[in-house]
Amino acid sequence: MKFDVMAIVMFLLRMGPAILFVFFMMLMFFSFKVDVRENTMERFVFELSDTVTSDTRLVADESVFSPEKLTAAEQAEIEQYAQNCDFGYQIDIEASTGPTVCGSDNDCSGFCGNVCGLTTLDMGITGNCNCNLEVFGADFCECKKTSDREWQDSYKWRLGYMPTSMFMSNPIVETSSKFPVGIEMSDTALPATMEITAYDAFLTRISCATAKAFHTKEKFVMKFATNQLPFGATAFRRSGTAGTHVCLYNGNDPLAGECRYLPNIPVEDLDILAGLLSSARNSKWQVTAYPLKTSSACPPDASAIAGRSDTVSTILLCMEDV
Repeated sequence: MKFDVMAIVMFLLRMGPAILFVFFMMLMFFSFKVDVRENTMERFVFELSDTVTSDTRLVADESVFSPEKLTAAEQAEIEQYAQNCDFGYQIDIEASTGPTVCGSDNDCSGFCGNVCGLTTLDMGITGNCNCNLEVFGADFCECKKTSDREWQDSYKWRLGYMPTSMFMSNPIVETSSKFPVGIEMSDTALPATMEITAYDAFLTRISCATAKAFHTKEKFVMKFATNQLPFGATAFRRSGTAGTHVCLYNGNDPLAGECRYLPNIPVEDLDILAGLLSSARNSKWQVTAYPLKTSSACPPDASAIAGRSDTVSTILLCMEDV
């Protein structure tokens, strides 16, 4: 059998570009790396914005909030309109118009009713509704939502989980975004800004581990370092016998701003201070949330842990050094 050298050469010349292209595409395919960025907190903030701006318990129309509904929400449960297990959130809504100009206390009755939700007005600087007299510039309306609150001179409300800077977990992860909204008035809508801030903190993590253990009937482990505990936190427990919130406590008093809405999940008290003192030299810890069908102490007996077909009677939190 004779080979035609020229025919072979011509074949390779014709097929060469195609072969090189195939090798090039294979190289590109195997060297390509997919980089998935979840940005879970950012997605949660945007999803929450869609939820609250269309919730009829808060708005008079799409993205136009009702002052009366906002005031009622501010006085009620935290995180009641939407909740994410992993993150807490805070919503700040404030008008862009600034203070309301007034000439006397009586000019502020509408402002005080809308902004502070006051049905009984006590006019003047010693009351709850006042026309603040300025030496320079225009006088403006201000009101107090409660006797222990500071004076407020603009249309603004705050909803949700609100950790205070003094008691915040350290470090804490947070992200925020602003959205244009409106505030309903009698014949118009005031332009306003809604800022949503999501938090990942010690309290959100331990409450989420509790919820996951209850609903999935599996144990969940939360690891943390001592410096991630909010300052002064000695215990984690429910706020009262039938409370709808769980809180971090300092002794018998809940830490300011460190409570979270978590109804209908039975959970045993966790003595954080006793756990820390049991191994004071350690800086790394973990809390394990066990779903129990019968009562048990830490670490729980295997027979007390709920299985798939069992009813969870309570969540036992056990603190251990790592």
